[in-house]
Amino acid sequence: MEDEYYRQRLFNLNEQLNQLAQTNLPQTYNELLDLSSQISLTAMQVTSHLSKQKKILRKKQQRHVDRLKLILQGAAVTIWELELSSRQVSLSGDLKLPNTLMLNKQYQQCLSGLLKLIHCEDRQRLKTEFIQYLRAEKAYLDIKFRMYDRLGGYRFIQCRGVGNGSPRSSYPTHMAGTLNDLTDSHYLNTDSGLMNLNYFSDVFDDEVQKDEPLGCIVIKIANMHDLSMMLTTQSRIKLIRRIIQRIGKAISAHDLLCSIDKSQFIVLIRHLDSSHLATIAHKLVQLLDRSLYLDNQRLWITPQVGAIDVKAHQLNNAEQVLGAARSILIDLQGKHQASAIYEHSYRERKSLQLETEQWIRQAIARDWLVPYLQPLVDFDTCTIRGYEVLTRIEHPQRGLISPGQYIKIAEKTGLIVPLTEVLIEKAIKIAQSPELNQQHQDPFRLSINISAKQFHQRSLPSQLAKQLKSANIDPHRIKVELTESDVMENIDAAVGIIENFQSYGIKVALDDFGTGYSSLAYLRQLPLDIIKLDRSIVSGVTENERQSAIVEMILLLAKRINMQVIVEGIETSHEYHYLRKLGASWGQGYLFAKPLPQSEIITKIPAIVKQLKALNGMPL
Repeated sequence: MEDEYYRQRLFNLNEQLNQLAQTNLPQTYNELLDLSSQISLTAMQVTSHLSKQKKILRKKQQRHVDRLKLILQGAAVTIWELELSSRQVSLSGDLKLPNTLMLNKQYQQCLSGLLKLIHCEDRQRLKTEFIQYLRAEKAYLDIKFRMYDRLGGYRFIQCRGVGNGSPRSSYPTHMAGTLNDLTDSHYLNTDSGLMNLNYFSDVFDDEVQKDEPLGCIVIKIANMHDLSMMLTTQSRIKLIRRIIQRIGKAISAHDLLCSIDKSQFIVLIRHLDSSHLATIAHKLVQLLDRSLYLDNQRLWITPQVGAIDVKAHQLNNAEQVLGAARSILIDLQGKHQASAIYEHSYRERKSLQLETEQWIRQAIARDWLVPYLQPLVDFDTCTIRGYEVLTRIEHPQRGLISPGQYIKIAEKTGLIVPLTEVLIEKAIKIAQSPELNQQHQDPFRLSINISAKQFHQRSLPSQLAKQLKSANIDPHRIKVELTESDVMENIDAAVGIIENFQSYGIKVALDDFGTGYSSLAYLRQLPLDIIKLDRSIVSGVTENERQSAIVEMILLLAKRINMQVIVEGIETSHEYHYLRKLGASWGQGYLFAKPLPQSEIITKIPAIVKQLKALNGMPL
């Protein structure tokens, strides 16, 4: 309305001026002066009005710019524009994608420079997508690619855009769109704030192609599970971040730190020399093996650090490195060490473990498991009262394989469960053997070793009792043998399981007694029927008075609490007589017989009985 007013006002003044110019009457000076003043005033009003309108337009423009900036900031995207004729690229400010990436001005101005930052495997694909769009084969541009960052990693970017006008109608001269960083959604571990294992794998597989020294360090917080149990979720995340801060002090800005899981991290070490790797590993242990305060409590963390020289061991992909990392952490756990450098022997052990695992699986499936029996002798009656059932693998090519070569691997892989199930089935058949039963006046007993994994299966006692009942075997003829490690994790649960076995008439023995730190305490805590005195205590008992006193004390204590003791590992007649003098009544060992197949044991029984009588000075 105001614009129309000033337009009409200027028109009217102009008409008056034309009328005065057309008349022949002399104009007075005052009339001309008045008309000039009106024109000047109107011109000033027009200028003022235009100035106000300009300010209003500038404010509106600024509001639109601010809104656009806010939208871009909230959307976390960057606007790009491309002049196709000059191939010049402009961005909405510097491209500062989270954490690391920032393009400088020369890349903002040159398309070829921008392409250099795109991962070499994705570069040609991006060019192809552009060409397809320009040829009207696509309605719009939409492609994902990796863009290198300045730390040697990369960001996962989504690029979208269109041209001015439809490519179907005319060849575009100008294109514009957005760049969106998707890295966090693909790779970020939210608890640690680090990139995850997938990101490490992708970056490593790129780095290993370069002919440069490369190393990896794997870090495990061995007690993280226990710490997590006593912390809230927020406190656990704080703890992880504090651990990451300590790790960061030992590595450089060029190294890549990623999270494997809640308790493990892996570092990709660039610009490596051989001594540098060991130095970093040692420094990490020193930094991590210290207490820290968190939520008004002091916490100790238990680090395990493994260092791997990638090039020296010819590890060609991330999967091989992670396999090496797992091997070294398992080895550290077994040796109770804090750090170690990966060696070729780890790979050899891993290969042997895989091979052995295959043996066990084949042995179970193809019935290569053979029970071996070692006699349990009664010193007082000079008779064989039972046998410990042990397993051997009879491999068709490799021959006889002893338990020492495969039991630990069976426990690690969980194959100990089906292996023991087969052993129980074969033990039941042995108990039913007419040939073996004919050699004994009284029913003989069988001892079966139970692994920790099976022992804690609460259904095992009832399952075993059911099998014995089905085979018509008295449960009192069977005893299960446990080790200290089987029961030490949860004493209360162990007591309940032992009592459950005993409720079915199955006796329970503690094997390898005396090898642990708390063996005597178990005599009070566990309702055991039998303890088996380990060979490590028996060996040297005849020469060592202190050791002799310990054995005598155990035998006396067991007798007073009505617990049977079987002495293992008796190898000489001198040991036998000395142990008899100390009060031993039961035993087993190579002095009587080594573990043998059932057929051989049957033939040796008369000789063993004869030997016992000779040792006791009894008539043969």
